[in-house]
Amino acid sequence: MKDTLIARRYAAACVETHTDRALLSRLTEEVAALALLWRECRDWRNVEGSPAFSAEEKGAALDAVLTAVKVSPQTRRLLELMKVNGRMGLLPALAEELAALAFAAMGKVKVDVVSAIQLSDADRASLVKRLSAFTGKEAVVEVSVDPALIGGVVTRIGSVVYDGSVKNQLDGLRAQR
Repeated sequence: MKDTLIARRYAAACVETHTDRALLSRLTEEVAALALLWRECRDWRNVEGSPAFSAEEKGAALDAVLTAVKVSPQTRRLLELMKVNGRMGLLPALAEELAALAFAAMGKVKVDVVSAIQLSDADRASLVKRLSAFTGKEAVVEVSVDPALIGGVVTRIGSVVYDGSVKNQLDGLRAQR
């Protein structure tokens, strides 16, 4: 919990500092890629977490990673600040928090939709348009298919679920018996 709060502070500072949408989007993508690399590269984690390595050696390891990945100067400064403050272990949490805050700052909302059938391009476009109007933000829709729904869709916006599936309606009728 504490790590999430600290990561959220770093993410909030990034969003407040970088108001250009394109730059914020790039920063978010780069931090997400570095977080994935952090999870997959045990050697990098071991160097950062070990007291056997000096601050210079840790700095050289970070520099090598950032040079290999070719990140923007803004991302480089962010990670160097995290290294200096001993917060590199928060990189995965930072990636999640930054994605959420950047999304909101750019006027977007993530919407998960589960449909009984594959949606056509026209249906998907119509759904995006309606969800954008409903939320007042640009809806970024992730669609998955679950034939068990029988018909209709289940939509999740944040923590709110709107279940318009036939399965849910049938379950409701069964419960009334």
